Amino acid sequence: MTNQLIFNGSEIIGDILSLMPEAAEILSSHGVSCASCHINAYETLQDGILGHGYDQDDLNSVLADLNECATDMGLTDTSIPKEDPKLTEYAAEKVKEFQTSQEKDGWGFRVEVLDNSGDNSYFLDFEEKPEKNDIIVESQSIKMYLAPDSFRLLQNKTINFVEKEGEEGFKIE
Repeated sequence: MTNQLIFNGSEIIGDILSLMPEAAEILSSHGVSCASCHINAYETLQDGILGHGYDQDDLNSVLADLNECATDMGLTDTSIPKEDPKLTEYAAEKVKEFQTSQEKDGWGFRVEVLDNSGDNSYFLDFEEKPEKNDIIVESQSIKMYLAPDSFRLLQNKTINFVEKEGEEGFKIE
């Protein structure tokens, strides 16, 4: 059974905009420019609004308008896809290569989103065991250890390994 979609602020702004392009106009009518922000693919609506000088009343007002629009459109709680983060085949090969070179075969791959004043960066490492509240996701036979906040921010994302112009590294897409 599906229920009416109700936004609560924990949704990624880019996901809201993809699902409901009308959200750009709603945000703009409240003086919020999240729709054009380069980090809307990673930032939650709550973080975007409260982190830019607006208060809880402003957030509640935006949520009320978004929810009214979602109701009018008949959106349900299954409308926003919630896929686990995944590794590309090449990224998984590189993870295995690095595990072997560091003598950490079989260890988990820690992927953590770090908030650096609105511009996310990532911490990647190998850990023998997950931490207490970690969410464990398996992709391409690699176990990824994710803190709950990182898991939420990485849903619907793909981790790739990119080599270009003499630089190489993991990239979240």
